[in-house]
Amino acid sequence: MLKCRKNIILFYSLAVMVIMLISSPAICEYRIELIPTLVIGQEYDDNIDLESENEKSDYITTVSPQIKLNINSGTNGLNLDYSPTWVWYHEYTENDTVRHNANLHFWQELAEHLRFDFNEAYMRSEEPSEEVFVTGREPQRVRHTRDYTYERNRTSASLDYQFGPENHLIIGYSHELMENEDPSLDDTTEYGPYGMLYYWFNIRNGIELGYRFTRDEFEREEGLPLDDDFDSHEADVRYIHRFGPHTSVYINYGFTVRKFTEVPLEDRRVHDGAVGFEHDFSPQTSLSLEAGYYKPHGYLENEGHISYAATLNKNIERGSISLRGESGWDEDYLEAERREFTRFWSLGTRINYELLENLDSHVGISYRKNRDELGIEDETYRGTCGLKLEFLRWFSASLDYTYQNCRSDNPDDEYVDNRVMLTLSASRPFRW
Repeated sequence: MLKCRKNIILFYSLAVMVIMLISSPAICEYRIELIPTLVIGQEYDDNIDLESENEKSDYITTVSPQIKLNINSGTNGLNLDYSPTWVWYHEYTENDTVRHNANLHFWQELAEHLRFDFNEAYMRSEEPSEEVFVTGREPQRVRHTRDYTYERNRTSASLDYQFGPENHLIIGYSHELMENEDPSLDDTTEYGPYGMLYYWFNIRNGIELGYRFTRDEFEREEGLPLDDDFDSHEADVRYIHRFGPHTSVYINYGFTVRKFTEVPLEDRRVHDGAVGFEHDFSPQTSLSLEAGYYKPHGYLENEGHISYAATLNKNIERGSISLRGESGWDEDYLEAERREFTRFWSLGTRINYELLENLDSHVGISYRKNRDELGIEDETYRGTCGLKLEFLRWFSASLDYTYQNCRSDNPDDEYVDNRVMLTLSASRPFRW
């Protein structure tokens, strides 16, 4: 049922966006960019199911024709990115599948200061290290199997009213689906409205207000117990003061409520406060610091904890360096096994460097420690490195290596994985 709804939403949305574009009286004034791409990859993975023992290794071949379409008239536009990927396993051929990844963004100026935005994202994969929509966020749950695929679909629509140089009132609605082919796992639907207000009293002092309501519902074909549906309220307020164009400070307070349908004893609240500092030392170097305190109330967890976040970004002559560290709490109810209130600590760094004119390199390492409401801890170490060579104008080749090591209080969740991938791609833009 969820799969049918996802397809209806995706195709109906695309049809509406295209009709609105071609019905515009200024269709001849559109700037159009079409970028077809073909990507062929060969990968070796020494632990394809991310198991703690009896690891299975395999060679995996992928072929992905991709299409990007950008249309812009100045008053409306459409950005579409779609890439199906055919996947063939050398030994474990029962895992052969087709992955999908699609993104759609449509925007329309309804009036001089009023804009409508529509976003849709869809993915289908069998990767045990779950893929997510949030860029830069590393998955915290793995499936230890490639026998079943899973699908995600996220849709959002919003109206943005601008009533000053930096003043915006945004109201919107979001809807996200997570469907598991595995009948023993929950299918999840999360939906609800949200609103944001950005208001600056003068050039130095501003305020940001936000509120989001979501309803999370769970379905399962077989297996008990079924996860409990719940309503969520999230509100936050932030006051910002600018000392100048390159330096600012802020004070933030957030309040989160989870109210469960069947088991009220699991209800919880979280108070979260923080102060932050941001400074641009130069166009090449920026720093942000934050320190705070959060206190949960309710199911199992009632102790307060200190939170922090620090990010340093620096552009160098032929590349860039980023450093980050963070501690706090989060949740995710759209994973294979829903992850409730979780304390975490993380560190990471990434270096990008141009070795030669057409040869780029990157190195990244990260560490994250999680502690759930029952006190169970896990630690994940990740490392990546790679080279990318561009040649003959439209072609590129890349070689990448990824290492993952998870250690956990639950031995079944531990694994070590090494992956090496060679990729060849060809891409050429066409513009009108």
